[in-house]
Amino acid sequence: MSTWTSAIFALIGVVVGGVLSYLANLHKTRIEKTWERDRNILDKLEELYSLTEEVSEGFTFTASQGMMKARYDKKPDDHSKIPIAKMKMLVVMYAPEATPLIIAFDEAWNQFSKHYSSAITSSKLQKSQAQILSQQLFDSSDKISDVCQQIQACTLDIVKSLKVSRTK
Repeated sequence: MSTWTSAIFALIGVVVGGVLSYLANLHKTRIEKTWERDRNILDKLEELYSLTEEVSEGFTFTASQGMMKARYDKKPDDHSKIPIAKMKMLVVMYAPEATPLIIAFDEAWNQFSKHYSSAITSSKLQKSQAQILSQQLFDSSDKISDVCQQIQACTLDIVKSLKVSRTK
């Protein structure tokens, strides 16, 4: 009888050990998936932060080109495309808390576009008109930069809430 008892207890021990090992592995897998998901979100938020800086700088450069055209009738230099669509997509997908800022961004962008269009299509403005148009370009570019900074602040708040380390 003692041989059977020992065998049964050994079998129970193997089954319990196997179940515990399976549960531990399952828990570890869930933790790794959560870490990977949060890490991916963190990467996208870092990209968004960087893009908002690029967008802000792009509009500042474009505004300066418009000012040069308005004041000195100098043809604007070619400039690279400002990644607005990608910034908006990242906000919607990874920083939904900042989605209302996209509306503010679009309003500032529309204002900027009107002023920039006026600057580019004008020719030989009077000094006072050129100064007014330059100021409007500067102000609308500044609004865009402010909204980009607000998006960055929101992005940082989300990053802080993730608490994901660089390594596993």
